[in-house]
Amino acid sequence: MSDVVQLGPLRLAGELVAITQGVATVQAYEYTGGLAPGDVAVSVGGPLSAPLGPALLGGVFDGLLRR
Repeated sequence: MSDVVQLGPLRLAGELVAITQGVATVQAYEYTGGLAPGDVAVSVGGPLSAPLGPALLGGVFDGLLRR
């Protein structure tokens, strides 16, 4: 749970939010128009995280801390 997941051929970012009876539910953080049933979802093996420090000051970022 809470692992970052890459979705489909474009490797869209998402987060694993539930596993019920062998079915994973992933919250996608990007536009999912290119995804189709059966596309691969790959866990990157860790939670969503962001480095903190002076590099963030004065920056403009999206919800995934991308510039």
